[in-house]
Amino acid sequence: MPMKKYFFILPILFFLATTKIFSQTVYCNDAGPKYHTKACKYYSPNFEAVQLWKVRDIYHKTPCNLCHPPTKEVKGGGKKKAPAKKPAPAKKK
Repeated sequence: MPMKKYFFILPILFFLATTKIFSQTVYCNDAGPKYHTKACKYYSPNFEAVQLWKVRDIYHKTPCNLCHPPTKEVKGGGKKKAPAKKPAPAKKK
């Protein structure tokens, strides 16, 4: 009997996780050519919350140079990793 609960709960959890991953929200208005994060100094309460893919593909807005909002959909929702550092070349004697 308890197994039936998991079959009901797992699809719901999967749906919630995928909607969070694929719906990055940025903010813009009709007048400006840029889109912003909510922490940007240019953000205003009258800005519309828009999904990232829509703001780029439909509204043709570009990212703000001050707040640096996301420019690509991040799949997996993890933090960006720093590029690997190359080891210093060995000194010859």
